[in-house]
Amino acid sequence: MKQISLTLSDNEFDKFMGLLKSFKSAKNIESKQIEEDNEGLFGLTDDHKKILDERRAKHLSGESKSYTLEEVKARARASRNQ
Repeated sequence: MKQISLTLSDNEFDKFMGLLKSFKSAKNIESKQIEEDNEGLFGLTDDHKKILDERRAKHLSGESKSYTLEEVKARARASRNQ
């Protein structure tokens, strides 16, 4: 971690502290939103999560096919031209 030294007027210090408080509030709001998302804000049921976990396991083990972005684009263009 790096340390810095600042010389601020009282007014600048107040503005700086206001910014820090804003950042802290934003971080807390973001953290709360992430917690809410993890608790099902997107509406994933346990069954949905199980299916996604199974698909991910197949992908990681190499049982399912993966495509690069370029392959996906090429396949989309090919299907559009048919």
